[in-house]
Amino acid sequence: PEDPVLDRISFTASGGHNTALIGPSGSGKSTIFSLIQRFYAPNGGRILIDGQDIARVNRASLRRNIATVSQDTFLFQGTIGENIALGRPGASPSDVLAACKAAHVDDFVQEFSEGYDAPVGEHGHALSGGQRQRVAIARAMLKNTPIVLLDEATSALDTTSEVFVRQGLQTLCAGRTVLLIAHRRESYAHADDIIAIEAGRIQKAS
Repeated sequence: PEDPVLDRISFTASGGHNTALIGPSGSGKSTIFSLIQRFYAPNGGRILIDGQDIARVNRASLRRNIATVSQDTFLFQGTIGENIALGRPGASPSDVLAACKAAHVDDFVQEFSEGYDAPVGEHGHALSGGQRQRVAIARAMLKNTPIVLLDEATSALDTTSEVFVRQGLQTLCAGRTVLLIAHRRESYAHADDIIAIEAGRIQKAS
């Protein structure tokens, strides 16, 4: 209890900009993402979105305005189309298809005889890592939120898959407030602001 995970962390992620959090594993980057989504509450300090303390906001309302694409994409047992439609229940088929094309899901769906009705299998094992990431991006696009959190979204992909995923991420992030966790320089080369964190403290911001 006397050893805080984050120590006097304070920064602003500007609206419509990309803010990269970089630093070694265990430095506190993922903890910041968890706090932003209110998976747990800070012992002190505040997190503000447009001046509003998120501790005073309904969790469901907060999370409706945040989309996340992480390194470990979780897919539910069901079809490709069903997993994408979870981004916005009740979305029209045309909206789902538009998100799929923007995320380059449509490119690989043609390989399945069932198309969007193809099952992804338990935890998405029927799809490759790159395909799972593109499904996650399409889901985030369909959700259409003002805030996007990217947690090492391309770190585990081969070169070919990474090209498609990066193209999808560029479309997803356009005009949104983006926070991204990255280790490789190419993953945050185009960030507007870079915050280096180590041992729970900000070491450098640029």
